[in-house]
Amino acid sequence: ESGKSAEAIDQYTLAIAEHPDNVALRVNASTFLRDHGHPNEAMVHLERAVEIDPNLVEGWYNLGLLLADLQWPMEAMEAFDQVIGIATKKKSHQNLLHYAVIAKGLQLQKTGQYLEAREFLKNSAAMYPDIAEVCEQNALFTWIEDPNALPSQVLDAHVKWAEKYLPQRLPHSPYRNQLDPERRLKIGYVSGDLRDHAIARFFEHVLEFHNRDQFDVICYDNTRKPDAASDRLRA
Repeated sequence: ESGKSAEAIDQYTLAIAEHPDNVALRVNASTFLRDHGHPNEAMVHLERAVEIDPNLVEGWYNLGLLLADLQWPMEAMEAFDQVIGIATKKKSHQNLLHYAVIAKGLQLQKTGQYLEAREFLKNSAAMYPDIAEVCEQNALFTWIEDPNALPSQVLDAHVKWAEKYLPQRLPHSPYRNQLDPERRLKIGYVSGDLRDHAIARFFEHVLEFHNRDQFDVICYDNTRKPDAASDRLRA
């Protein structure tokens, strides 16, 4: 596998040497390099691509993702701003525009700019109706992580989101369970975030205080990268 990767990188290098101004080639090469553990080389190609074509939405978006991976949130947000500005002006690349909006909100959250993140996501929800629910849902995470947020504020934000979006869900079919109020209930939780994540920090107390005499609790974990928090929840 490593031999094939090295061969592919060599082929990209030769192709770019022959066509140095081919921005699509540079973007493709950067994606391959990033996926195979060469972020610095990927950066070189993306920076050159957006230098050649300053309106290259794909280049700016991939650059933002790479910068975020490298823990450079301010620079990542600048790249995502480029995506949003160019795509809005040209009325194109709506999917990448939406992805960039969500990504910028996440970077604001990661840098502890919780108020700014909520304001940005609120405005984005109004501006881009197709991703309004996602924007407002992501804003809930900022309430959970904000050390200055009061419990009543966190609860109020979640209740308002539920009142706005849950009625849009299709009604459930009637359950065919035993209607015995005294029986022990089985509760199943499914999540890919049973790890060091805002959801896990919120959920851990729910799990801890379930009355095991009244509830049989089962967690289905599809976390890709379990960590110490995963082990703690599993115990």
